[in-house]
Amino acid sequence: TRGAASQPSRPSKLARQPNALPAASTATTPAGPAKKPPEAFEVLLSRANKATDLEMDKIRECISRDIGRTFPRHIIFHKSGGIGQRALTNVLRAYAALDAEVGYCQGMGFIVGLLLGYMPEAKAFDIFRKLMLERPW
Repeated sequence: TRGAASQPSRPSKLARQPNALPAASTATTPAGPAKKPPEAFEVLLSRANKATDLEMDKIRECISRDIGRTFPRHIIFHKSGGIGQRALTNVLRAYAALDAEVGYCQGMGFIVGLLLGYMPEAKAFDIFRKLMLERPW
C-alpha cells in the first residue's frame, strides 16, 4: 500500500496487554508490605448502615432520595422498596463507606443499576469499585 514503508509500525490497541495487578495479599514482600485485600461488600454495607456520623446520615438520605429516580420505568427498579431498589441502595451505601473522599454522587446509581441488571449486588459492587478506584482513571 502507498506510504506503508515510511510509517513506523505500531502495535494495535488490541495487541497491548493491560498492566497486571499484583494479587491481593497481606504477606510481606522484599519491597515492603503487600496491598491488603479489598474489604468485603458485606462488611462495608454493615459499616454504612450502622454509622452514626452526620456525613453518613447525609449520604444515606441522598441515596434514598435518588433511588426512585434511577431507571424509574425499568422492571428491576420501578417498585418502591423492591428488590432492585434495595440492591441499588446497598451497593451505593457500601461504596460510600469505602470511598470517604467521594462518598456518593448523583449519577452513580445509573452505573450501578446497569451492573445490577447483569449480576448480583456483591459482584456489581466489586466491578463498580474497580471502575472508580483502579487505573487508568
